[in-house]
Amino acid sequence: MTTAMRPEATTPQTPTTRHFVALRLAIEGDLRFLSHHDELRLLSRALLRAEWPLAWSEGFNPIPRITAPLPRGLGVASLADLFVIELAESWPAERLFDSLAVALPQQCRLMRVDAGVAPKGLSARRVGYSITLEERPAELSTRIAAFLNERRVIAQRDFGPKKQPRPIDIRGFVEELTETDDGLWLTTNFDGQQSARPSEILDAIGMAGHDAVATRERIEWTNEPEGRDTWPPTERTMS
Repeated sequence: MTTAMRPEATTPQTPTTRHFVALRLAIEGDLRFLSHHDELRLLSRALLRAEWPLAWSEGFNPIPRITAPLPRGLGVASLADLFVIELAESWPAERLFDSLAVALPQQCRLMRVDAGVAPKGLSARRVGYSITLEERPAELSTRIAAFLNERRVIAQRDFGPKKQPRPIDIRGFVEELTETDDGLWLTTNFDGQQSARPSEILDAIGMAGHDAVATRERIEWTNEPEGRDTWPPTERTMS
C-alpha cells in the first residue's frame, strides 16, 4: 500500500457518487527496478502534485484509493501498467491526462486515461512481452522448439524473502514463444492470477544469467476497463 498522506486540509469522506478512472503507465529504464510498493508511492505523489480530486480511505492514516489489478514484476519494463483510481468528483479525461502527464518523473509516461469506468473486477487474460537479448546463442531456435514440444516444464518459483521456492508447471501458460530481431516474443495466459514469468521462461531455455530486458507490451483483460471519456482518443484493442 502507498504511504502518501492526504493534505491536512482535506477531511476523509465517502462520496455519495463514486467516480473511477483507469490509467495506463509506461515504466521504462531504471524505474523498472521499482517494487510494486514504490511504484504505488510514486504514482500517489504524482497524483497529489497533479491535484486530482482523490477519494481517500478512512481510518487513522488515509491513503488514496488506488487499485493495481496486475502488478508489474521487479525488473520488468512495461508499456501497459494499469491502475484504477477512485475520485471524489468527476473530471474530464483530457484534464486528468494533462495534469498528471507533467507531474510524473522521467521514465514514467502516461499513456492513456479512461474516465467514468465501471467499478468491476478486472482480471488479465493474456500478456504479451518483448524480451531484448544482449547476446543470442546460435542454438536459441532449437531451445525454443524443445520447450514448446514439452507437455510439462517445471520451474522453482521464488515467492520472496524467507519463503521456500515451490515447483510450478509453466508450460501450459505459454501460448507463444518466438524469435524476433531483438530477441524473443512471449505471450502468456492466466489461470486466475497465476501465470508464467519471463525470467522462468528464460531459465527454462537455458538463458539464465544472460542480459535480457523483458517489456510487458500488451495486456488483454477479461473486462476491458472502457470509460465514457478517454484521452487521448484511441482504438480499444489489447492494452
